[in-house]
Amino acid sequence: HYTAIVAVAPNDFPEAYYNYGVMLLKQQNLDGAEKAFRKALALGLSNEAVLSNLGYVLEQEGELPEAALQFGKLIDLHPTREAHFELGRILVNQQQYQGAIAQFQQTLVPEDDKTPAYLYALGATYGRAGDKAQAIRYLEQARQLATSRGQLALVAEIDQDLGQVEA
Repeated sequence: HYTAIVAVAPNDFPEAYYNYGVMLLKQQNLDGAEKAFRKALALGLSNEAVLSNLGYVLEQEGELPEAALQFGKLIDLHPTREAHFELGRILVNQQQYQGAIAQFQQTLVPEDDKTPAYLYALGATYGRAGDKAQAIRYLEQARQLATSRGQLALVAEIDQDLGQVEA
């Protein structure tokens, strides 16, 4: 269907390129998915799904600066907690800890079942940045909240990191 629609009107259906990119992504064809998502953007389809998927593909391809750029555009378009978290993860992988901390701080409100993981990411990043006091502060908050929500696997991960930071 994709081939037929783009053969007839190659510049009229950016959604077709997006949908094709999703299909290619599911098939682990990252290069093809990237091209399809970029074509969808070039044709004016700039929405959360396109930017998020393109950011994910670029991250998987090891193109971290470009992935960060796409997640930054996503935040400009729709600043969700998840978008801030994804950008924060990429910044951590680039050892840009202060930028990552700023992104993770945007994920703490409202408090829900995702908050313990976000607090954990923030605490771990402070640890990587060398700020032991802040690392312990946020890791302990994450542990307490994860415990109260019955997230025992997360508690175990936090305990490991707390042990390393406190050592």
